[in-house]
Amino acid sequence: MADAVKTTVDLGTTDAAALKELTLDQPITSKENRVKFAISRSPNSETSPTWEVRLHSLPKKSQNEKSALDAVGTGLDERIGKFSMAKGHLQFMWVASKHTTYADQLRNCVLCIHGNNKQYRLALQSCKQIKPVTIDFDEASQKFELSHVILPPISSLFLEVVALENFNVSEEQQPTDGMVPYNKTVQIKLTNWKSPAEIRVKFGGSRSKPAVIVTANYKLDSRWHAMTIHGVDGALLGLKKTLNRSQGNLSNYQAAARSLPSQISSLRARVNSSGGGIDAARMNSQLLNLSRGLAKAQGGIHRLSRLIPELEAKIPQMERLEELGNRLHKKARIQFRVAVKTENGDFNLLRTSNNPQPSATAEKSQGNPA
Repeated sequence: MADAVKTTVDLGTTDAAALKELTLDQPITSKENRVKFAISRSPNSETSPTWEVRLHSLPKKSQNEKSALDAVGTGLDERIGKFSMAKGHLQFMWVASKHTTYADQLRNCVLCIHGNNKQYRLALQSCKQIKPVTIDFDEASQKFELSHVILPPISSLFLEVVALENFNVSEEQQPTDGMVPYNKTVQIKLTNWKSPAEIRVKFGGSRSKPAVIVTANYKLDSRWHAMTIHGVDGALLGLKKTLNRSQGNLSNYQAAARSLPSQISSLRARVNSSGGGIDAARMNSQLLNLSRGLAKAQGGIHRLSRLIPELEAKIPQMERLEELGNRLHKKARIQFRVAVKTENGDFNLLRTSNNPQPSATAEKSQGNPA
């Protein structure tokens, strides 16, 4: 349907003779926005059928329930427009409303056109179509904003990952049906890497700037890290440098641990035979320094003997992650949709397509007969 200007909207050609009835499939109401639309055929409109649309407020489930309609008051009942036939075209004419915010929620309904024992469902808000999301490890995240859309109550929104293409790796999706509510995440776990790695798809953010965000992450040292080419290459290079430095330090500590005991023993014998005095004090100071050096060497050996095997295990893991990234980078694709749950089905606000169409095109929605 058109923008908020109150005008006549052409919904396409329809066989007036076959048109029997119009109904509305509406988002499931919630305390966020307790409004409902009623559609009824005007009397004496057999030759030129007309359906009036009215906006109603629903009663609260309890006196303590808060609603966006509190400032409006109870008993809202307002005519907001009408559907009619004109020269074989089904049209909708807006009527100026005192409560435009609520009237505009009509766009989040599906018009059900009944005729000749068939039903045709037409979403009244157009669907934005984009190309499938290609996994790109050059960036920490990919963001796809859903702008210039009148959102329904948040509780009726959901994201669904509908297909994974060209992944060429073992993967496991959670939840398994790929469907989550607003601000929740679909996790695509890449299961052929020993440590956790996953791609996350989420639809959320503020009502003014909702967006689908796709990120890739891997887990190392009990922490999650952004999975980017720069990040993985940098981490792998850092691990290799740390390993080389640690191996060098371990060799030095081991050499010190071998030589220092004999030096300490020799110096201690000289102290015992010195008879005291200034020379004994100086040698005691040297003995203290040598003992500290030995303790440091022994501590370094203990620490690096644990660290080096950990580094040696992490490097192959990161190399496998690098290989995993190469398999997916700019090859794997995700198909998803952002949709509105209605009483008898749903309709799309945003979806991926191999051949995206202009977003001004309304599309058929999924659902059951109303």
